[in-house]
Amino acid sequence: IIVRLNSPSLAELAFVRSIRSVVGPGVFLPVLAIGDVTVETVAELAVDAGISDFLAEPLTPYQILSYVGSLIRTSASRLLKMRPSKERHW
Repeated sequence: IIVRLNSPSLAELAFVRSIRSVVGPGVFLPVLAIGDVTVETVAELAVDAGISDFLAEPLTPYQILSYVGSLIRTSASRLLKMRPSKERHW
């Protein structure tokens, strides 16, 4: 999930909290925040809400693609390490 943080509006953090509450703990669901994340207060609130990582603007397409590629590699690695099970949490 990619969210754009528009400080001082914190509606995006409420959105992330609601997604995290539905998905539940232990599920690999990265949430990337893009925007003005240099404000320490907003950054702390974002981490508490469940933001996984930050990219500060201005961004290049390469930065976003590089981040997404890293997530794909991480997801693939997690899947390969999983044991076969009737119950899976992806």
